[in-house]
Amino acid sequence: MKKQILLVSALILLSTQAMASGTGYVRSGVETGFQENAWNAELKGTDDELKITEWTMAEGWFKGSNWGGFGLGYSAKKTYNEDNEHDGEMEIELSPEYGKSTKFGYINGKLIFNQKKWGSDVSGSDTIKPKVSAVVNLTPKSRLEMKALYAYTEATPKATKSSASVWGTTNSSGWVNGGTWEGTTTKTDDGKGQWLEGEIQYKQDLFGGTIGTGIYYGMNIKDTYTTTTTVNSSEFWYDSANPGTGGGFSNIVKDKVTQGEELSANENYSQVNYLLNYAKYLAPIKVYASLYGEYKMFNYKYEANKYGKKDVDKYTLGLYLNRNFDNGIGVDLELVREADLDKQTVTYADESKKEKIFTENTVAIGLKYNF
Repeated sequence: MKKQILLVSALILLSTQAMASGTGYVRSGVETGFQENAWNAELKGTDDELKITEWTMAEGWFKGSNWGGFGLGYSAKKTYNEDNEHDGEMEIELSPEYGKSTKFGYINGKLIFNQKKWGSDVSGSDTIKPKVSAVVNLTPKSRLEMKALYAYTEATPKATKSSASVWGTTNSSGWVNGGTWEGTTTKTDDGKGQWLEGEIQYKQDLFGGTIGTGIYYGMNIKDTYTTTTTVNSSEFWYDSANPGTGGGFSNIVKDKVTQGEELSANENYSQVNYLLNYAKYLAPIKVYASLYGEYKMFNYKYEANKYGKKDVDKYTLGLYLNRNFDNGIGVDLELVREADLDKQTVTYADESKKEKIFTENTVAIGLKYNF
């Protein structure tokens, strides 16, 4: 954590120095809201409304006056109440990039380095994400916008879980059979995952703004987990009619280790999003506004996922507003609602089950300085 704080501080200092002889921005903000029918680890069951909060401690992009087409982006975020059991997730991202204008439009390439830490334990992940994008001008008022990204992740495995029980029986002859056992199950994640995505949109200037429509494809690839179970047991029997004599007492200790595989049912899927958006600068109030919507179609590799079916539909609706002032200060606001169209079986703390729809509703506000 100390290294992460030092890294963010160094980036902020670097971007501050670049203000005098370059261009870019520095932003901080907060996103808060709630998830409906989400798992709450503290309750050990489904929560009707689980509150979520994410702080953007520092986010920015800058380039020096003599950098040519090169630039550097960064962000540092902290999530609270992610599952109501720990203090959330810390995420840092760096993205050096290069962009160039051409007679056809614009091309850009960047290499994104991402690091996450989950709560106060040692678990986390490191991800590298190369990304390319391009804008191709078709006419003075229309263009194609395209992007493609690949991500490779290596994560630190999570910890173990253990449980202990005692059993005992008495037969008709007065002899007692009993014993104890303790089982420890270790779920080992090799930590490797892959993500691929591509998007193409057609943009047309219309009614003083820009309308866009397109399609997005994404695919998450995650192999199985290795599950190891160790059972330590102790068995005994004695004559309950004469317990003081210890007659018939015997003790047997056994250790048994089994290993198997568990499918990553929720993490192997592909998705297709149909996109529609409209953006316009509202001159009278000097506000840039963008209204967007996505219809999402998911296809899971294994039907053992949380929906119990391969094909799942969702939607997203969002509104983004931005206001820049003459002194370089900017304020932005974003409202987003994402919801399933397919119900899933959720389990409550009392072990009752219901068919519910998962939703997430958030509002984000940020303060930005443009230089």
